[in-house]
Amino acid sequence: MDQNIVIIAAKKNIEEKIESLVLQMDNIIEASFSSAEQAAAYILANPGKVDLIILSSFYEDGIFSYQIAEKIKSKYELPIIFLNDGAQSFNSKAKLKNGDLVLSLPENKTELEIFKYNIKKFINNFKIKQQCQLKQYSLDSLSAHIAVLDQKGVIKYTNKAWDDFGRENGLEPAQSGVGINYLELLEKAAEAENSSDILAGLKSVINQEKDLFTFEYPCHSLFEERWFKLRATPFKGKGAFAAVVAHENITQRKLAEKELEVLNKEYENIFENVQNSIFLLNVETGEKITYQRLNSLEENLTGIKTGAIKGKTPVEAFGEDLGSKIEKRYRKCLRKKESIEYEEKIELPGGLRYWLTKLNPIIIDGKVEKIVGTSLDITESKQKEAKLEAIFKASQNISFIITEATDDKRDSVIREFSPGAENIFGYSREEMIDSSVSKLHSREETRQFPNMHALIEDGKSWSDEVVLVRKNGERFPALFTVFPLGDYADKKLLTLGVTVDISERKEVEEKLKKSKKLYQGLIESQNDLIVRVDSENRFNYVNDAYCELFGKNRKELIGSKFTPLVHEDDLESTLEAMKDLNKPPYRAYMEQRAMTVDGWRWISWEDNAILNEMGEITEIQGVGRDITELKETEKALKESQRKLEQLIAQTTAVIYSYQIVDGELEITYLNENVENILGFKPEDFIGEEEFHLSCVHPEDREILKEKIEKTTIKDISIDEYRFKDKQGNYYWLYDQQKVISRKGGVIKVIGSWLDYTAEHEKHKEKIDKLLYKDVLTGLNNRKYFEENEIIKVIDQKNNLPLSVIKADINGLKLINDSYGDELGDQYLIKATQILEESVPEQAVMARWGGDEFLILLPKTDKVEVQAIMNEIRTKMDRSFIKDIPISMGLGTATKFDIGQEMETVLTEADDLMYQNKLLEKRSAKSKIVESIINALAAKSDETKDHAVRMSKNARELGRRLGLDNSELDKLSLLAKLHDIGKTTISEEILTKPGKLNQKEWEIMKTHPKMGFKIASASSEFAVVAEEILSHHERWDGSGYPRGLKGEEIPYLARIISIIDAYDVMTNERPYTKAINEIDALAEVKRCAGSQFDPQIAEEFIAMLSGE
Repeated sequence: MDQNIVIIAAKKNIEEKIESLVLQMDNIIEASFSSAEQAAAYILANPGKVDLIILSSFYEDGIFSYQIAEKIKSKYELPIIFLNDGAQSFNSKAKLKNGDLVLSLPENKTELEIFKYNIKKFINNFKIKQQCQLKQYSLDSLSAHIAVLDQKGVIKYTNKAWDDFGRENGLEPAQSGVGINYLELLEKAAEAENSSDILAGLKSVINQEKDLFTFEYPCHSLFEERWFKLRATPFKGKGAFAAVVAHENITQRKLAEKELEVLNKEYENIFENVQNSIFLLNVETGEKITYQRLNSLEENLTGIKTGAIKGKTPVEAFGEDLGSKIEKRYRKCLRKKESIEYEEKIELPGGLRYWLTKLNPIIIDGKVEKIVGTSLDITESKQKEAKLEAIFKASQNISFIITEATDDKRDSVIREFSPGAENIFGYSREEMIDSSVSKLHSREETRQFPNMHALIEDGKSWSDEVVLVRKNGERFPALFTVFPLGDYADKKLLTLGVTVDISERKEVEEKLKKSKKLYQGLIESQNDLIVRVDSENRFNYVNDAYCELFGKNRKELIGSKFTPLVHEDDLESTLEAMKDLNKPPYRAYMEQRAMTVDGWRWISWEDNAILNEMGEITEIQGVGRDITELKETEKALKESQRKLEQLIAQTTAVIYSYQIVDGELEITYLNENVENILGFKPEDFIGEEEFHLSCVHPEDREILKEKIEKTTIKDISIDEYRFKDKQGNYYWLYDQQKVISRKGGVIKVIGSWLDYTAEHEKHKEKIDKLLYKDVLTGLNNRKYFEENEIIKVIDQKNNLPLSVIKADINGLKLINDSYGDELGDQYLIKATQILEESVPEQAVMARWGGDEFLILLPKTDKVEVQAIMNEIRTKMDRSFIKDIPISMGLGTATKFDIGQEMETVLTEADDLMYQNKLLEKRSAKSKIVESIINALAAKSDETKDHAVRMSKNARELGRRLGLDNSELDKLSLLAKLHDIGKTTISEEILTKPGKLNQKEWEIMKTHPKMGFKIASASSEFAVVAEEILSHHERWDGSGYPRGLKGEEIPYLARIISIIDAYDVMTNERPYTKAINEIDALAEVKRCAGSQFDPQIAEEFIAMLSGE
């Protein structure tokens, strides 16, 4: 045994027995004492040496030994065995605590062995218990969540942190603690991220295949981000335990790592992207200063790479002479623990350079750990200073004036006046020194001084063309540039003003400006193709219009011949025509077919020879136009003319033609047959439009006016109307006409009149029937009902109760405006179908107006008519046209008494219909608009993404501009809806790669107006209708559709126009490539004040620049 025992003997009558026991238990019993005080002194002197106290039951003086034992036990945490000497009953006097033991003194050898065994067992059990308690305390003190698993994965033990974490997440120990199979829990969570990896790793540890398995994973709650690290190790030793699993909360480490990663990226970004050259120094133990790193700009400027000097001192890097000089500067910064700045001249691998260097110490806990140096190469500046001094004295045509700003920055005092200034202004140097510089400026120019000085104070130069004044009072234009020269010791602002007299240049520029304006106006008025070719027909120059038409870039074309592009049937005639270039007037004209991106196109060319001084052709300049449409029109006109001539020769009809110019009718032709039919001569009508209209029957004149008005949108029309002959008799004319062209604002029409009087009478009855039918729906119309008194016929006693349904389609105009009349017609037909399928056979139905229907229901009471109404509503809910739900306002009334006026019943149904329509209209229109928005997204995924990106930027910019929540909501809605008008534009145009042609562009420009119409139709979206209409207006008034200028443009529209333009620039479109954010912001800045509101543009740039 290696245990040590202290025995306290209390009674003299057992002292001999104890001494005998001590001898027999050699090397076990350390010592024996007759009192507890002696034993305590021994234990205190020998800490950790005693494992057990054996205590007799009583002291000699009769004091109960248990009390003393407890004091020893609590102080030294030692187990106690009480000896029962048999003198008194121990149990009657003592109350044993858990872990204590009572033994009798051994009387013989056998009892002695048993006594030894019991002591050993008692000590071992106590130590095991003590170790278990120690481990329990140790594990419970850990913040990691720990569990011990058996071979099957069942949790056999958990620490306090494990149980507490379960409770925090709503699980009691019975659900996640001892007795739960941890592997089965993971299998149930197989869908959770990484659970399968954790399961496999744990099994490999339990099966002793791995000595360690770790896994880091997120475990975020609703309120915070959390990360844990799982660590599993095999359980060492025999027994039922197989593995120890610990989950350590590593959130703080993860957050620190993320923050460190961000900081490292920011540091790297700043270090490599700042516009200054930077070097980093280490201050090592013993204040040794070494180079750690140079940024790329510093490497480029100095010609030294980081690898060449990293870890070296300045002396090691540059040698004793230069290195010690440089190090002296570094040590000054180290000693003073503050920034220092200095100029120096250094010979580097890149040559002799002048540097302005600033050193900044990085101080941690009062100690300089690193020094950051920034270097500015001022070699050029130093060289310029030397040159400037020479120029200052030598130049006679340029004025150099050094000035010092006044305190209020509204003027400057002249400190130096160059010879050139004397020559230009007429003042002597002596006259101008200490004079006000405003003496040389016009009153208008002096107002700019505060702005100029503000720029100079920021270290920027200021330049402008100004009007200055000579000594003799003459005003002259000059280029005036001001540069900052630095501050005096008393902080006065010192500037250098350079003045160049540009009077002669201005005269030349004005002449050139006029010439350019004339030339530019000529070029911009046409989309001509412009090329130059050499004597071998090779291209020297092609303009953008030529490249676009032929689908080639300028690089491909320059140096190549034009002849391969010409149709083989036209090449010979082209080359023949070009021979005219060799003789005065050195011009040629030709028409040829050429292979373009759109196939073979007709091109007309006007060529001019460019001659040298010897009269030889050096180049040929050609101006071409695409005349394909003209050729096709000519062909069509020729064919039309041929047919017309045949028709005129054979027909008895009156053939006519007219044109509409700026909305005014001009009759241009009638053939001789007009005299045969009406008795008038053709010249009676040509140019006499009022007379022509007066011959039309007064009741039919609107037919003719509408016919003429619709020529803007309708190609063919056929009408019948009455026309008066020369004797005053009216004839029925059958009038057919066709629009043959719409170009340049001129509409040309050709048509014919036939005397239709006889046929009109024959077919009147048939025509009347057609007049009573709605062609689109096939229903009888209101005219039929009223003229045949249908309501009166049905309003009979035998038809009572007589019910009426009035129906009115919701949002039809919005559908027509947004999707076109064709879809509107489909919507109307579908609504008709719903009504026809819902009413009984005896129902009489009519299309009562544009959007309205009337249904008469004989022998139908209120209950039955309500059932019909419910059927209609059910069918409407299930019916859609292009994702637009069918919606109608419905009203009904029932007549029970024959004496009740039918007009009253109809009015009641009408009123109820309009009440219902008011309730349904808003919802219906909102659904239509939602459908339109979805249609826009369906046309292009990019359109949807565009709106999402814009909404994000809009809210952020709006907040920066101080918009309240209501305005921010409107701005977000505008970002979503600003392009809603594009639903009316074909996908071919929206997704067309490349530039839109003029016709397509005009169509595209209609989308703000169409968006305004669509948004106005819904009260929910009408709040941004005006902004939708205005989002393509420009600050300078050159936008569309209304040409609004400056603050005439709604504020939110001004915001969205900048965000829209930026998003278009930075994202790929079918018709343009994206540019980077820096270039896009530069473009926004360039267009501030012309396209964009300058204040909003400035705030937008600041927002995206992170300011």
